[in-house]
Amino acid sequence: SNKSYPNKEILNGLVTDAQKVLNDRYTRWRKNILEFESEDVQEIYLSSLTQCFDPHTTFMNLKEKEKFDQAMNNEFVGIGAVLTDVDGFCTIKELLPGGPAEACRELEPEDIIIKVAQAEGPFVDVVDMKLSKIVDLIKGPKDTIVRMEIKPIKSPTTTKIISIVRDKIKLTDKLANASIHMVEHENKNHKFGVIELPSFYGSAGKGPKATDDVEELINVLKKENIEGLILDLRRNGGGYLSEAIDLAGLFISRGPVVQVKNTDGKIRKKFDFDPKLVWNMPLILLVSRQSASASEIVTGALKNHKRAIVVGDKSTHGKGTVQSLLQMNLPFNFMQSAKKGSAAKITIQKYYLPSGESTQIYGVKSDIVLPSVNEFLPIGESDLDNALEWDSIAPVNHRRTENEFVYDMDNVEEIQKRSLDRQKMAPEFDYIHQNIEIFKDRKNKKNAVLDLAVRLQDKIQDTNSTDQLNDLYDSFDGISFPKKEIKLRIVEDQLAKSRVARGEIDLETNSSIEEEYTKPDSLDIRLHESLRIMSDWLSIREKSQISGTPFSEIKEI
Repeated sequence: SNKSYPNKEILNGLVTDAQKVLNDRYTRWRKNILEFESEDVQEIYLSSLTQCFDPHTTFMNLKEKEKFDQAMNNEFVGIGAVLTDVDGFCTIKELLPGGPAEACRELEPEDIIIKVAQAEGPFVDVVDMKLSKIVDLIKGPKDTIVRMEIKPIKSPTTTKIISIVRDKIKLTDKLANASIHMVEHENKNHKFGVIELPSFYGSAGKGPKATDDVEELINVLKKENIEGLILDLRRNGGGYLSEAIDLAGLFISRGPVVQVKNTDGKIRKKFDFDPKLVWNMPLILLVSRQSASASEIVTGALKNHKRAIVVGDKSTHGKGTVQSLLQMNLPFNFMQSAKKGSAAKITIQKYYLPSGESTQIYGVKSDIVLPSVNEFLPIGESDLDNALEWDSIAPVNHRRTENEFVYDMDNVEEIQKRSLDRQKMAPEFDYIHQNIEIFKDRKNKKNAVLDLAVRLQDKIQDTNSTDQLNDLYDSFDGISFPKKEIKLRIVEDQLAKSRVARGEIDLETNSSIEEEYTKPDSLDIRLHESLRIMSDWLSIREKSQISGTPFSEIKEI
C-alpha cells in the first residue's frame, strides 16, 4: 500500500531530485577516477603498504611533497589566488591579501580562467581540466610570468588576457595571531591575552617561524599590560619538533622539554638552554583532540614543569611519534644536485615527556575538562589502525630556578571546582550537552527506515532540533567579552599592500589604525570559559597571597 507516502507529484519530484544528485555524484566520481595518473596510484599503493605498520609513515609524490612543504613553511610561489572547480570551470574563489593577483587589479573573485600560458608561450585550454593540473600550470618559479585568458564575472560575455609575475606568497592566515580580552570578574576588570597558534611552522631560511611570531605577539601583549595568557592549540596538528622545543622555552628558564627514543632504544634528552623567560605569569593551554604531536610536546612539557594549566577536551590527540622526510630521488654521487621529487615520511622515533611518559595513544590529559562532542568522534590516535603502543621511560631530573613561575596544585583544584559549578549552570554548556546528546542518538541509530513518510518526519524533527539549538546559540549574542585584535608585523605589512592594491590608501599615508575593543559576532564557548578560569586563577592567587612557589630542590618532573 502507498497510503503512507506523500502525494504522487511530491514523490515524483523527490525521486527525480534524488536521481539527479546520484547521477551527478557518479559522474564526478568516474571523472576523478579517469584522471588518476600513475604517480597517484603509486602514492596510494605505497602509502597503503607502509600504513600496515604505522599510520604516519607515508609516501608522497612530487605534488603532495610540495603541498607538505607549503603547509610546514606557510609560504609558496604563485599568483596568490585560491581556485575552485565549478562545473568544469576553473573559478577564482578568493585573492590572497598582498599577493600578485590582487596587486594587478585585474582579477576578481568569481572570474573564470579558461586558458593559461607561460610567458610568451602558447595558451593551453583549461576548461574541464583537473584542478591540480591547472594549479601546476599557474604556479612556477619566482619572478616568472604567467598569462591567463579569463572571463570576468562583471562582463561574462567577454574575455581578456592578463599577465602576472609570480612571487612568494606568505600564508598569513596560517600564522600565529593574538587578541586582548577585557574580562569583568568579581567587580574587577582584567586584561588577558590570547594567542592562537595553528601549527608549529618553520623555515630553513628567513621565513616565518612559530616561536619568533609567538614571542613577537607576547611582547606586544605585555606592553598592553595583560595579566594572564592563553595559548590556543585546539586546531594545532603539530609541525617542527625544533619549534616545539624553542616555543616551550619561552615559558621556562632552562630545562628538559622532551625525550626521544630511536629504533635502537637510544634515548636523547632535548633541553631548552636559553635562560630567557618571555612570559613568566599565569598561562593556560587550551587544547582539544585535534591538538597533536608538537602541540602535545609543548602541552606535556609545560604541564610537567607545573608552568601551565591545561584546559579543554579530556586529552589531546595521542600522537607520540616523530617522522623524518627521506628524499627518494637523491643523486648517485655528491657532484650531482638533487632534483625535486617524491619523498617518504617515515616514523623514526617515539617521544616522551620529561616525566618519562609517552603521549602515544593517551595524549596529555587536561587539568580542567570542558564537555565536547570530540570525545565521541573517532579522531584520536587510538582510532587509527596499527598505531604504536604506549610505553614509558625514566624521568629527567631537573632543578628549577628560583624565579620560575609555577602553579600551586591546591589552586588548580579550587579552579576545577569553580569551572564545574559553572558548567552545571551556564546555558552555553547546556547547548553543548544537547549537541552531544543529538550526536550520540544519531550515532547509535544502526537501522535505516525505508518508509519515505517516516524518513521525511525524521528529517523534519532533525531540522526542528537543529533550529532550536541554533536559536539557543543565537541567544548568547552579547555574552562574549570585548576584545581587540593584535596582528604580526608581517601580517600588517601584507594587509597594507592589499589596501594599496585595492586603492583604499597609498603607502605614504598608511599608518596602523588603533583597533577598538569589540564584541565578537559569535560566542567561542570554550575560550570564553578559559577566560573565566583565568579570572578565577588570579582571584584565588590574590586571596591566598601566592605569587608563585619557588622550587630550588631537585624534582623529578
